[in-house]
Formats: sequence, structure tokens, C-alpha cells
Amino acid sequence: MINPTSDDPARSETVVLESVSRLERTVFHGILVRHIRNTDSRFYRIAAQYGTSGAAKLIIVNAWLALLGPFGLCAVVLGVVSRSNSPLRTVSYVLVGLVVLACFVLIGRALAATRRRPGVS
Repeated sequence: MINPTSDDPARSETVVLESVSRLERTVFHGILVRHIRNTDSRFYRIAAQYGTSGAAKLIIVNAWLALLGPFGLCAVVLGVVSRSNSPLRTVSYVLVGLVVLACFVLIGRALAATRRRPGVS
């Protein structure tokens, strides 16, 4: 478990960053580091319940969902402004399908991250 008052915060950051994939570390590095360095952040409340790895993964899932928001909005706008046989309507349906599928995958990852394994922080 990460202690916000630990003597070696760089080591704590390293442990947390290693618990997510390389792609997620690259894309969301700033978000994770900001949550780790801010002792009042949600990360430490989540870490108390799900461990540091679970907390990092939940923060990452939340960041992915925030990135999906504009695509969902775009799909809705395209569906509203396009005619029934327009190719834009097809694009709208594809975007809605992809956003819904991505949401289900991310929800599954969040559920998997919240399952604590004995001996794993």
C-alpha cells in the first residue's frame, strides 16, 4: 500500500506506473502522476479499498471513459442531423457501437481491477 507520507514518493510512483500497460502509461502518465502526488486525491481513497494497482487501473479506466465522451457525442449529433439513408447515419451507428463496446470492455477492466488478490497491494 502506498503511504502518502512515505519517504520515497518516486518509488511509489514507479510501483503504480508499472501496474498499468505501456500504452496507458504513455497516454495517461500526467493524470496518474498528478493523482499520486496529490495526497488529497481520490487515488488514496481508492487505494485503501482496492490496493495501489486497482486504484491506478480505476483511474486509467476513468480517463479512457473521458476520452470516449466526445466520440459518443459525435455519434449522437451525426444520428440527429443526418437523413435516414445517408452514409453519415451509418457512421453514427458504427460510432455508437464502438463506444458501447469500449464501455463494456472498460467496465469489465474496472471490475477486474477491484477484485483484490491476497498478498497483492
